[in-house]
Amino acid sequence: MTIEPRERTLLANGLRFRALAWDGATPSALFVHATSFCADGWRPVVAELERTMSAPPRALAIDQRGHGGSDAPLDPADYQWTRLAEDVAALAAL
Repeated sequence: MTIEPRERTLLANGLRFRALAWDGATPSALFVHATSFCADGWRPVVAELERTMSAPPRALAIDQRGHGGSDAPLDPADYQWTRLAEDVAALAAL
């Protein structure tokens, strides 16, 4: 049985990020998509983890800035790789 994630809004680095949260057992996982994708791309991965693990995983998949339901800054400089890494670090710390 696949557990449906709940949609969350997380705040980090002055932006709103859309995230999907699966409230399973540990271990925890943070899923970050490649450019041009969104958090929903991780649904089949989490479904497979649920199928193969002894307990459902606790997981969080985020929409990176400018993707899916997350805020999209207008300045192209806000999409430098270092900014994306800062977002992931901030979101992982929540």
